[in-house]
Amino acid sequence: LGGYATLGEEATLEVVHGMLDKFYTTDKVIVRPQGYVKERTPSDDCLVIACHLLLDLYHSCEPLNESYLVECVVILQWGLEVSPKQFHFKLLLIEAYRLLGAYEPMHHMFTEMDVKHILWDTLLHTIHPSSWSFGALSRAKHMCEQEMKLDRDSRKDSFEYIFEAFKHGTYTKVTELIKFESRMSHSLQLAQCRADYATIMIMDLLDSDTEGELSTFVATMGGVRE
Repeated sequence: LGGYATLGEEATLEVVHGMLDKFYTTDKVIVRPQGYVKERTPSDDCLVIACHLLLDLYHSCEPLNESYLVECVVILQWGLEVSPKQFHFKLLLIEAYRLLGAYEPMHHMFTEMDVKHILWDTLLHTIHPSSWSFGALSRAKHMCEQEMKLDRDSRKDSFEYIFEAFKHGTYTKVTELIKFESRMSHSLQLAQCRADYATIMIMDLLDSDTEGELSTFVATMGGVRE
């Protein structure tokens, strides 16, 4: 709610250190049975707040102080050792790596999240624009292909799922499926991926145009509109 917005740099760092102490203390008092797989810790929110404050400090500094980003990365990596399933840590790590200009660990973290289905459309904005910024065009192309495949699969399967929902009388499911199809057809991320995919394909064909492939692709847009 903006409770820390008016704090100065030193006061903010004191809050950050306090949040880290709470996280560390909570982890120490938790008794896990032998063989228990770590997933999340009740004090994970303390690390999330601490890292958000560090990111705010980074953006407010003039000139920008990248040491806050490095601290943020170290804290989040420590947090993942304690709570390996905490996706908030992974999303914040992606943002910190982006600001540091470290695309490879950024992409690695996104891959580790194992994003599937509709979450691909929801979370792709965290990595796709950076693939362009850092020149990783092959990965950007792959992401575009996955997004368009998600759209094709959802349109192909949605009618069957709707029919099955009607057949079994689960009418609330019908509404959900219709909303899902509408969301995908109006997805800004999908529109962006279609445009980016066409751009990358044109760039590739400019380097190795044979027998008018470029002209054919431009005329048909390579099936991008399907």
